[in-house]
Amino acid sequence: MVEISLSCRKPLLSDPGPLLSTAGALGVGLVGISDDLSAADPRTLEACRRQLILTNRRIVLLESPVPSDNRAAYRLVLRHAALLGIDLVKVPAPEAGDSPDTLREVCRMAKVYGIRILLENTLHGPLSTVEGLEEVFSALAPEGAGWILDPRAIVRQRRHPFFHDFTRSRRKNDVAVLRLADGRFDDGDPAPLGQGDAEIKELVSILLARSFRGPFSIVPDGPGCGPEEYRGTLRAFQDLLLSL
Repeated sequence: MVEISLSCRKPLLSDPGPLLSTAGALGVGLVGISDDLSAADPRTLEACRRQLILTNRRIVLLESPVPSDNRAAYRLVLRHAALLGIDLVKVPAPEAGDSPDTLREVCRMAKVYGIRILLENTLHGPLSTVEGLEEVFSALAPEGAGWILDPRAIVRQRRHPFFHDFTRSRRKNDVAVLRLADGRFDDGDPAPLGQGDAEIKELVSILLARSFRGPFSIVPDGPGCGPEEYRGTLRAFQDLLLSL
């Protein structure tokens, strides 16, 4: 079995009900949120925790907008993430010339709570190339940072995510999340899962062969978080798994 997560790009902490209901309707136990937990008040956190318990759902991934050099904020982010049982926290990608020291410190702070810090490959900047990814992650390797692999961002640069990037990367074992996001070379636009150029089947197959079980993250292209936003991709992923 694999772990599937439904994520939403808009803040949901104050009202996670719609996303949790969607996950329940689709039989998915994991969700991802994009929120600034440093600004969360105790009442909101407790209400969210209560909903997670009552719906038997779990937030597996927090995408934090807080810059990694804000240590004071991350003390709160990580403490609140631990309260909600979150295992993975994505931090903003570093800019060119940034020192890795701030990211190292956040990784060390996160370890206290049993949380793993993640970075996602990007369309621009140091994390947009295999070489840049290697430079950043080699500096963070002792701290256990993980990689959110977004194949669509690679397609938008007209590279093959599997043949050009994954096979060349020395960070295969650092993949912590795979985005189920397909896209087309010709215009970079999103494509239905398995119908674009993101080599999703190849990536899923090789990751499963390397004992990776997820989470495989579904993120809708729009702002909605209803069942219709996820159902097509979820069914396509299930069909893909059945074909392997």
